[in-house]
Amino acid sequence: MMGWSSGDSLGYYHNMYFEKIDMMNSIHGEFMALVGTNESENRDNFDNLLSYLKQKGVESVVVENDSFGVYYNYSWNLDDKYISLTSKLNTKKSILKLSLEISEDNVIIDTTKHHSIDTRLFIINNEYKDSLIEKLHSGDWIFLK
Repeated sequence: MMGWSSGDSLGYYHNMYFEKIDMMNSIHGEFMALVGTNESENRDNFDNLLSYLKQKGVESVVVENDSFGVYYNYSWNLDDKYISLTSKLNTKKSILKLSLEISEDNVIIDTTKHHSIDTRLFIINNEYKDSLIEKLHSGDWIFLK
């Protein structure tokens, strides 16, 4: 995916929308993995999705990670897939924000950065799990642990 915007809704899992989705297929066209990304103003969406996944009847594994700040990975090994859910505060410290509102009489410039809760949902085909987890080092995939 080359571009996306906060507030887009390309896909849903349970009641949570994802504004960015990246997928991988094998050279034979088989589904390998996907990651959906959501930016929210608070933790409500993440907490609701986490609660839903915990009801699946499979014990989750929780791992603390420190990559661009501390966050937790919740993961579930299901029969056919591996699901991982991460969420962390994004202060937008390293992002340049410039918004312009132009009218006939005025130009308003807004550089205010609003924190967000960035949630990533990974769904991995178990056949490819060992070749992907902790082996990808760019984009949202760096949070796949």
